[in-house]
Amino acid sequence: MGNNDLIQLAKSLELCDERGLVAKCVIAYTGAHQAANIMFGRTQGAGSDGFIGIFKDQVVCFETNTMGTKPTKERFRVSFEFITAHEVKKGFLGLNNQLTISTEKDFFKLYFMGKRRPMIEQINQAIV
Repeated sequence: MGNNDLIQLAKSLELCDERGLVAKCVIAYTGAHQAANIMFGRTQGAGSDGFIGIFKDQVVCFETNTMGTKPTKERFRVSFEFITAHEVKKGFLGLNNQLTISTEKDFFKLYFMGKRRPMIEQINQAIV
């Protein structure tokens, strides 16, 4: 799927607006979800593949289809006014890149590859 096709699909799903700020990421599971996976013998990675974008004044995150190429199911949608903190940083030992978003009730951690850092930085700067 090309970048233009992805942006058109993202616009139709209200994942991004005319700015086209959308990037692929890995949505981290919570500690409780990881523990449940281990207990039941599932060996999934750090989380599920997804896309993050900016739609008007909201941060939107969608999970991908099985092949990891198209956004399919909305994971969360948070208005800028409820975000208390957000940050792009290097992870443990500088091995990964993270975008963290906090609200009063929720905490979201998203991992992304280095080549997507410029787009994630734009998304982070768009959060007011």
